[in-house]
Amino acid sequence: MTAVECLVMWKEHRKVMYVGGNRDKQDVHNVFMASEFGSSVPASASVIIQLYNKKFCDFVDMSENDRVKELDKLNVVVKAQETQAEDALHAFHVIPEPSVRQNDGVYRLPTPTSDVVQCLRDLQQSDTITSDIRNRIIKWLHADILQYDLYPGKKNLYQEAARQLVYVYPVLKDSTGTGFDSWQRALKFRTKKPA
Repeated sequence: MTAVECLVMWKEHRKVMYVGGNRDKQDVHNVFMASEFGSSVPASASVIIQLYNKKFCDFVDMSENDRVKELDKLNVVVKAQETQAEDALHAFHVIPEPSVRQNDGVYRLPTPTSDVVQCLRDLQQSDTITSDIRNRIIKWLHADILQYDLYPGKKNLYQEAARQLVYVYPVLKDSTGTGFDSWQRALKFRTKKPA
């Protein structure tokens, strides 16, 4: 098979790489490890290759049967080997207490996760907000406002988060009302019905 051009993302880095051979998970792993990124990966670390899935608007782990195609987007996750202390914590199923972010009382829109960035890029090309894209953005934003306060309605965090979202990403603006009413309602609803 001929080599295909793919965008490979690792941490904050983006690089175009060419994957040949069978273009399977092992071939992607070999290309990644042979690149300048590979020298930064500890020998004991496990490398997870994820392929962007347009249907779910998210990166999913590659299976042994998956093959990369021309212009596919790949995300690489490197997990360091767990220490014995971490293994002991997992053995006891210790779950950390949720913490509220220390802040100065002013809400700031967070940096989007890589899958949300990809959703926003796809949205700018198609100009249609699908339910998958909308749900992913709401999930990301809702998780962030809960870091500010476990009761976001008291501090108008729904309104502020929605307002900042459409200000920074005008393509998400509602066509009627304040421009962010539907986003504000969706955030409130997610608090009432977490999933």
